[in-house]
Amino acid sequence: MMKKMFWMIGLLFIFFGCTSPYDDLLTVTFIDHTDEVIGRASYELNQSMGDIIFSDSKEGYTFIGWQDDLGNAYTSTSIVTADVTLRPKFVPNNYTLSFEVNGGTPITSRNVTYGSLYDLSSLIPEKEGYTFCGWFREEELNNQVSILEMEIGNVTLYAKWCDNQQTLTYHMSNGLTYDVLFMPGEPFEPWILSYIGFEFVGWFEEGESEPFDFSSMPKRDVDVYEKLEEHTYVIHWVTNQDYALETTYFKLSDQYLELNIGMIYNNQELMGWYRDAAMTIPFDNMFYGNEEELTLYAQWSPYGLHMFKLYEQDAYAASALTEDLTGEIVIPSHFRGLPIVELYGFSHSSFSKIVIPETVEKIKSYAFSYMKLLEEVVFEEGSTLEEIEMFAFYESNLKFIKLPDLLHTVGYKAFAMTRLHALWVPASVIHLNQPFAYSNQPLYFEVLDRPEGYIDQYETPTYYGYRDTFVYLSNIYVKSLEGLTLLGSMDEDITNLVIPSAVGSDDVIAIGDFSFYRSNLVTVEVESLSNLKTIGFSAFEGSYELKTFDLPEGLEIIGNRSFSGTYLDYIHIPSSVISIGHMAFTYIWKDEISITFGEQSQLKEILNYAFYSVKGEVGDIIIPASVEYIGIEAFSRTTATSITFEAGSMLKELGDGVFRSAYYLTSIVLPEGLEKIGSEAFYFCTRLTSVYIPSTVHTIGERAFGVSPNQVIEVNLVGPAVGFHEDWYDEYATVNYIG
Repeated sequence: MMKKMFWMIGLLFIFFGCTSPYDDLLTVTFIDHTDEVIGRASYELNQSMGDIIFSDSKEGYTFIGWQDDLGNAYTSTSIVTADVTLRPKFVPNNYTLSFEVNGGTPITSRNVTYGSLYDLSSLIPEKEGYTFCGWFREEELNNQVSILEMEIGNVTLYAKWCDNQQTLTYHMSNGLTYDVLFMPGEPFEPWILSYIGFEFVGWFEEGESEPFDFSSMPKRDVDVYEKLEEHTYVIHWVTNQDYALETTYFKLSDQYLELNIGMIYNNQELMGWYRDAAMTIPFDNMFYGNEEELTLYAQWSPYGLHMFKLYEQDAYAASALTEDLTGEIVIPSHFRGLPIVELYGFSHSSFSKIVIPETVEKIKSYAFSYMKLLEEVVFEEGSTLEEIEMFAFYESNLKFIKLPDLLHTVGYKAFAMTRLHALWVPASVIHLNQPFAYSNQPLYFEVLDRPEGYIDQYETPTYYGYRDTFVYLSNIYVKSLEGLTLLGSMDEDITNLVIPSAVGSDDVIAIGDFSFYRSNLVTVEVESLSNLKTIGFSAFEGSYELKTFDLPEGLEIIGNRSFSGTYLDYIHIPSSVISIGHMAFTYIWKDEISITFGEQSQLKEILNYAFYSVKGEVGDIIIPASVEYIGIEAFSRTTATSITFEAGSMLKELGDGVFRSAYYLTSIVLPEGLEKIGSEAFYFCTRLTSVYIPSTVHTIGERAFGVSPNQVIEVNLVGPAVGFHEDWYDEYATVNYIG
């Protein structure tokens, strides 16, 4: 065993003792610019490179040394610390760029780096009597160059000179002149002019009888004058009536060709002349070149209408011919055997009613705009109307329109500034772009939800699920499953309105938003057994003469601003009403007016500003026990002398400024159950000296009471509640806690 161990130790000694000293050398590999290995050298660690025997060459460049892949230069003194691959580093050579100016002013030679682009545009020599025409690569002057890419070796460029250009002046027959340049000795292509009504003879130098020869231009300026001869047109007329016209011989110098457009004959109006019997090519006093002879065919329209054949369609468009035609007009469905599919150009005309045929598919932009007498538009049964473009009825006096069932697009402000009380929109309409200009003309949709293509920027009131619209006894209605909504009247001068309980089998359940906005109404009567439930927003707002309206029992909603600015003699709220809207009765100024509520009232809320600034001898106001909320400034500026709350009041909240500036109010007892009194609720009630606040009040806003000298406020609490603002009353008041 011991002998074997000595043998193994000996073998290991021999193995490690014989390792080559060259196994730890580092390798430097040299690769030329074509990526070929051109040599390798071995170095010990940290050995300097010494003289490098390898180099590389590249056409157009000078070899300046070796560098590694990181751009580090290697020279004879560089220390080798690892295997490395070196690549050659080159710089481009400079070559001389010379210029042969061929008799021109000299251009200095210069050194230009190989491969660079040299811009020659600024190197312009001069030569008397000539124009410099550019630099060329060879003496033959065949290949022009403006930007030179420098090549290997020196380069010489050659200047090209051209004779100076001369001026040709065209003298036109209309007195105008035009200058162009030409090269002497070369042919020149002159203007060949074409005129309607004239024959172009040629260009002549002054005093010459023969045209100027442009085949080889002289070395001088040239003036040439246009020579024309007038053309004679021979026109034959086909009147398509029982009279004839003589042949006309016409020259443009005659200035005016009498076409008699607008002439009325046999109750038809001459619309125009056409070049063909089929009337597809109109003649508008324009000639196609110098025609020898032409025949014109008269076109006549139905009285009062202008017909226009649509481009590349077998169909016509119709418009009004004049603005002073009045009354009703029935547009025909066909003209010369072709359908009338578009309407345009009735703007400013004076028709009061228009009947549109079933063939019309489009009403163009502004078609019926500014028609101050237009009140009604009727679509014939089976109407195929698909689109009403923007501003189609803009600023017309339109009061009623029932849109047809195939209509799919109503353009921007199509019905803006009209007298429409509202617009019924059939279910077929999928694109509707703000048809009105303001938010006081509601939309009643046949569909049950807002169409995706409806654009509204004015927050127009919208209602859904209305099936039809119609006029009955001058009143305009829209129909839903629940009943009828009265939208207004066709009679804008109506002073006495009677609201029926029903029309046929349909109950009248609502008065629509803005339906009688700023009307001339004096009285409104409601038939017995009324079914009226709702009076819409601003329904009678601004009707300054409205004095009498006995609101019927059964009414539930009085909408925002519904009677604002009227002249009602009295206001009686039926017991059935549950809500009085914002500003419903604001700005009613009378010498004497009363505000009363029906017995066993169901009224729940009196919203903001509902009775704001109702002035006159109002007297006493008794708030029904059912009222739970009175909104912001609801009775502000009232002239009531007392405010009383019925026994069992359910009132919870008085809004900010609810009785502010109620100058005639002297005392008030607020009901048990009241919880909140808003800011400035009784502020500036200058005569209010006695106030009782119940124990249920937990919140009083800032300056709820103020500017009332000698005011005594009794609070049924032992002290102020947590929700009382620290400035809920001012220095004029005396507060007694009596709880």
